[in-house]
Amino acid sequence: MFEFKISMGIRTIGLIYYKLGTKDLTNFDFLQLLRPGRYLFSLVLISLNQSQEDILSSGIIIAQVPIYTFQVETVNYYVSGGNGIQIYVEEKGDPEKTTILFTSGYMSSRLAWNPLWYDTEFSEKFHLVRWDYRGAGRSDKPRDAKAYSLELNAQDLQAVITKIKKDKPNKKIITVGWSFGTPTTTTFMINNPDIKIDGFISVGGMIFLNFTEPNLNNDEILKYSIASVDPDYKFSTIVYGLNGYSNYRTFKPVSDQYRAFKLGESVLIPPEYRKFDAKSFDYRDFFSSLNIPTLNLIGEKDKLVTLEHSLQFASLAKNGKKIVYKDIGHSPPWEDTKSDCYPLFIIKNLVIMY
Repeated sequence: MFEFKISMGIRTIGLIYYKLGTKDLTNFDFLQLLRPGRYLFSLVLISLNQSQEDILSSGIIIAQVPIYTFQVETVNYYVSGGNGIQIYVEEKGDPEKTTILFTSGYMSSRLAWNPLWYDTEFSEKFHLVRWDYRGAGRSDKPRDAKAYSLELNAQDLQAVITKIKKDKPNKKIITVGWSFGTPTTTTFMINNPDIKIDGFISVGGMIFLNFTEPNLNNDEILKYSIASVDPDYKFSTIVYGLNGYSNYRTFKPVSDQYRAFKLGESVLIPPEYRKFDAKSFDYRDFFSSLNIPTLNLIGEKDKLVTLEHSLQFASLAKNGKKIVYKDIGHSPPWEDTKSDCYPLFIIKNLVIMY
């Protein structure tokens, strides 16, 4: 395998991977890699015969995604989740192909998956589906803390999957959970053993939560968490907490644009969402019993889910792979386009395992 690092002036930086094995590259037409129209790429580096681990640890490339002033038309609809809450869903790509179903993290909307969602080559290969948690994005926003829980999130996910499989009961689905999306997806699988899932990808996810881990009891995190649920509903205090929490989403300091994006996502979420009664869980035994292909994507410098936790999680897999990203934190899709933003390398290889 060799790697192309390609850049497009000031608008974008990206990666393309090609598996050519021992093919003679002497007369290879590199211009065929350049897509006409939207992007103009310049070739920067070719490195031959690198291992997967070497490739994933080399270089730092920041994700670039479009920001649209007005709404972009999509295939979208609502499903009735737990307690009748209306859950917003978007689809993209050919529904006859394998579905990649994205579930986002805590205080995030479906837009958290933008780096993958706007990869045109990815949507040509797969059927993409993403959805908003209750309280986030375009889904209903109940003003009762009892309307929020891990179990209810799993019921909402069940409603999404039921809709996808309605006319195609044998539809192949790969679930992708980021952070809190991992226990949400796992809870769904535990509660619905009769609904077939064909693969499971965890991005910086938790397999257990007992509130005693040092990273969760960090004084700074606790300070920001308390501020974000200010009982007096003081806006400036809540924003202070949400903004401070953003410091833990990545290993390196984020751009003003990304901070504004994440802050905007979380500010739109009602305070009751952050006040729900979070309970401990432990899904290690269940995960170790799974026979489906699994993949753990791990940020080496994750400040919210420790490397020790993630490696233990991945070690439990019966039929799994793991990839650890050097100098990456809790947000691989945004911190480095060599993580979730090159889906034809990571997710296609998982599909091949079926």
